[in-house]
Amino acid sequence: MKTKRLENDLARIRSVIEGDRKNVSADAEKMLKYDLTCVLRGYFEMCSTPEIEMIPIRGGIGVKIRLNARSVKSAGVRAADGGIIA
Repeated sequence: MKTKRLENDLARIRSVIEGDRKNVSADAEKMLKYDLTCVLRGYFEMCSTPEIEMIPIRGGIGVKIRLNARSVKSAGVRAADGGIIA
């Protein structure tokens, strides 16, 4: 009897974990977008914030990032705030 209950509990836990992987919360997407914006502005003169698309794929999540930029910033030492130190 306990074995059957344990199997059911494990199946339910697996279902929740797999569901969480497929349904990335809006908050997680906002945090990712903010972090990407901070990092990418150190490398590009951005025209807009990055667009992110997260799609479930077999074994995980696929992430597509689209960014429109005016130019690539010149190579240099990156400042802590993501800017370039000339």
